[in-house]
Amino acid sequence: MKITNYVILLLMATCVGACGPAGLEFRMNSQNADNTNGADGGPACVLNGGAPGGIEGTVYYLPPGSAPLNNISDYFTSGIKDTNTYYWANLDIPTTYYTAGFPQVNGQALQSNSNQILTENYAIKFQTQIGLSSTDTEGDYEFATISDDGSVLSIANSAGTYQTIVNNDGLHQTQLNCATQTVHLDSTTELNAQIEYYQGPRYYVAMIVLWKKIAPGQPLDTMYCGQSGDSLFFTPTTSLSTPATPSSTYNALLARGWTPLNSGNFTLPGTPNCI
Repeated sequence: MKITNYVILLLMATCVGACGPAGLEFRMNSQNADNTNGADGGPACVLNGGAPGGIEGTVYYLPPGSAPLNNISDYFTSGIKDTNTYYWANLDIPTTYYTAGFPQVNGQALQSNSNQILTENYAIKFQTQIGLSSTDTEGDYEFATISDDGSVLSIANSAGTYQTIVNNDGLHQTQLNCATQTVHLDSTTELNAQIEYYQGPRYYVAMIVLWKKIAPGQPLDTMYCGQSGDSLFFTPTTSLSTPATPSSTYNALLARGWTPLNSGNFTLPGTPNCI
């Protein structure tokens, strides 16, 4: 997905005396008043039953019977690129049995070019912009992902190069991994973001993007970061139509201020916020 007509200023935050974690500040000024089309002239982000949503994704997969690869980038270089472009409203997919597949915005599982549900050895490269919704407040945010298998969240710097914010790559059970720095967001911030995900071998899939607002002078929240387990955060579900049951650990994350990003936080360039 091409990102055009935007300028990002990357400022490194510095601390004098006691203060919270060092943070990154990204700002984008839109020069495009067209709110009718998505990336590359695609459809608008309308939702409320009118797909597509504010996240655009490209899928790569290995032929059936292939040995699993060890990280996301290998799937992008060695996999078969799907001929379709897919959309999502958000990425809030709890631990689900692998045969159910990976849901897209219409609730249907992703399929290969031969119309087979993808269950193992596939990867998705998501493109979007991340910003505050009307109910979010300005401040410093810590990002995290929960995924099975690997995921990487990156944000473009002033040169348009993606900088890794959360590295949750690799073959693992449902795992939480957190950023090591905060990102400052206000009502004008629009982060050009790339989210990469892959599902290797059976038995489960999961992909959630979360954030937590960090008060000035407070440290990053590292509780549960790096921990993993098939049932650590959810009791897995076997169906895309039946939500997984949150565990006490996941509920504890929510109580600490973590929350999944919602459709109001994701947009495609040139579109209004998803609602």
